[in-house]
Amino acid sequence: MKTIPLNFTKLFTALFIVSLGLFSCNKDLTINFDTNLVNIKSIHIDKTAGTAVAFSDSSTIVLENEDTEPYLDRIEAIESINSFTYQFQDFTGDAAGTVSFDILVNGTVIEHKDNIVIKDESDNATLFQISNEDQLNEIADGLLDNQAVTFKFSGTALCDAAPMDFDMEIKMDITLSASPL
Repeated sequence: MKTIPLNFTKLFTALFIVSLGLFSCNKDLTINFDTNLVNIKSIHIDKTAGTAVAFSDSSTIVLENEDTEPYLDRIEAIESINSFTYQFQDFTGDAAGTVSFDILVNGTVIEHKDNIVIKDESDNATLFQISNEDQLNEIADGLLDNQAVTFKFSGTALCDAAPMDFDMEIKMDITLSASPL
């Protein structure tokens, strides 16, 4: 009779330990984290002498940075682009110079601006934001597929008094999911 309670206790203890082990190993199979992707493109426009001139340049934002490097082979999704901004910085040249431009991704215009006085926008540190969900999703898809997205800047500039030089900084704050290391 003593062996029945002892066997039951052993069996119960064994089942308890096995179930504890099974349930304690239930880990989340993905991790989510935020990171910032930044690119600064320097743009030079020669003196235009009274006639607007065309310009075209491109810049690439890559997914690889200090935060994402360990996970590059494990990224499963770009969950969201929380913000996408750009601004003009470090302006020199014709203070009255203007630009009209498009920003394109994969041939699709995501931003159009007319007659922007770059010096004013640079001095004011104006932050331009792109928030169209379809456009942001296209950018996210490009980042996921190629781990990079190339932005094309094209338009016209008018700077009669002197050439213009300025930087265009693009910033994205994204949330992505990846398999744990």
